[in-house]
Formats: sequence, C-alpha cells, structure tokens
Amino acid sequence: MKIPGTFIVVQCPRCGLIFINPQPDAREIARYYPDDYFHYHRFTVDAQRSNAWERLVLTYHYGYPQDGGIRGVDFLMRGIASFLKYHYHGLVPYVPDGKLLDLGCGSGEMLYKLKALGWDTYGVEISQSASQYAQEMGLKVYTGRVEEVKFPDGFFDVIRLYAVFEHLPNPVETLSELKRILKSSGRILMVLQNIDSLNYRLFRDKWFHLDVPRHLFSFSPKTLSLICSKAGLTIEKITTFSGVIGLLMSLHYLIDEPGIHGGFVLGRKPIARKRWLRRMVGPLMFFVDRAGYGDLMEVEIGKGNSEECTIPNVWQGNGGRISRSWR
Repeated sequence: MKIPGTFIVVQCPRCGLIFINPQPDAREIARYYPDDYFHYHRFTVDAQRSNAWERLVLTYHYGYPQDGGIRGVDFLMRGIASFLKYHYHGLVPYVPDGKLLDLGCGSGEMLYKLKALGWDTYGVEISQSASQYAQEMGLKVYTGRVEEVKFPDGFFDVIRLYAVFEHLPNPVETLSELKRILKSSGRILMVLQNIDSLNYRLFRDKWFHLDVPRHLFSFSPKTLSLICSKAGLTIEKITTFSGVIGLLMSLHYLIDEPGIHGGFVLGRKPIARKRWLRRMVGPLMFFVDRAGYGDLMEVEIGKGNSEECTIPNVWQGNGGRISRSWR
C-alpha cells in the first residue's frame, strides 16, 4: 500500500543497516496503523483450526502430539512434512508445557491457534483495540510495550515476532529485554524482510516489503546478526521465503507510477490476483528461496555466548542517503 508523504531512507556506511531518518515519533507513526490495519482484523475460531496437511507438518516436523490428521509410516510422513514445511511459515516447534510470548500479536489470531495446540500463551500488542479483542477471545494479552509489562526473568520458552521487529523504534533495547525474559534454552523466532533479496535488488524503493514508513528498519542477515550480537544474542538459523506477492506487488508499484500507463498494463484486476501470473511466478520464487535470496527471513535466535559487538547507533541518524525521498 502506498502511503502519502515524503520519507527519507538512509543506509549506514559501516554496517549497511537501512532505516528511516528522521524516525517518526510515536504520535506520528500511530497515524499509519488505523483500526482496520490488516494485522488487527477480527478472526473467527473456525479459521484457526489446522487443516490435515498443516497438522501433518506440526506432528512430523515440529514434534506436536498426534491428534488426528494424516497417518502413515513415520519415515515417509517425515519426508512429506519436510517438503510441506515450506508452505507453512511462522509455526513454532513444540515444547511440552511451554510458555510462549507473541510480541506484536495483533488481534491474537496466531496466539489463539498456539493456545489450542497446548501452549501457555501470552501476547503484547501496542494497539488498544486489537489487544482488547484478543482479551475478549480469552487470551492473555497486554496493551503497550514489552518493556512495560515486566515479565519475570527467564519466563518464556519461545518468543515469537512475526513481521514485527522491523516496526520497533529501539531494536537493541527490545532485544535486551527479550533476552532477560527468555529461558537459557529458549528461542526467539522472527520473520522479517530481507534486503539481500533478489526482489529488493531489482525494485529498490518500489519493493513491496519496504513498507515505508511502518518499517522503520530494513535488515539483511548481516545487520540483523550485528544487532543481535549487540544485545548478547546469537542467530542460530536463517532461511528465506517469498511466495509470489512480493514480486507481483513490487511490479505493480513499478508500472503504476505517474507517466506510465499502469491501467492499460494492469487492467481492472490487481496484478497480484492474476492467477496465470501467480502460477508462472511460483516455481521461480521457489528456486530463489532455495538460493537464499527470498523476500523474508525466518530466523531462530538463542542466548548463545555472543561477545559484545560495538557498532554505531545507526538508528540515531548516522549514515548516508541511498536514494531519493519516497512519496
């Protein structure tokens, strides 16, 4: 979605982190998160039930107890689950009696599903309307910032941030708090955008996942690793994935510029909804993902034994401009 306004995006010449400068204050940024923001939509209970294939992945790849679904020879089911896992992102490996925090949980859609799968779930959400709906659905969700909640030390087995980390104004401060409340054997699981992706290199300021100004920061594996290290955390695994939306919506932004006959090229139907294009692009993005150049990173982070890494406080404004202002 294109947002009115001019936003200056810069890049640190030392570490390569890309960020908005100046960063919008809390009151200004709130304008870009209306109550109908997609992450805040109200969900139905039936929509949160896993289908048979997802249940197979949960059981044979992520270790959840068998609960109906598709059954078969174990080694065959594990092979199928290993392939299908690429179609189900944001799932969490099973921990018996585990405590899980979903940071930026929105209306609690995924939190509700994880609770049904046996997790002791907690959520933190900045939107009052979204967190209130989650509470009405019987979820333990706090309104505000995670630093304000004051969870006990070493409380969580898993902390989940799905399309959240790039929205945070103080990433190192937040990671330091997450480290404090994470168990020694716990994991932080993130999904966030990847500026080392093929689509970012092709489309630059038209890249769909840039999402300025909501995405205050844009990360690569290198810059994410540096920031985690500064907070005393270690990245243990990174995989990338895309789907077809990133490419098709970036293409939409590119050819819908003033002076280009976007209506003629696109027609009345949005380009990302054209089935023949989706079917053509899907196999291409599968190989892009396997090569490590997908739009999004799925990241597993542990406490590890990271040495403190000194990097510039780039989020305070150091860096050089890399492109024109984006309108």
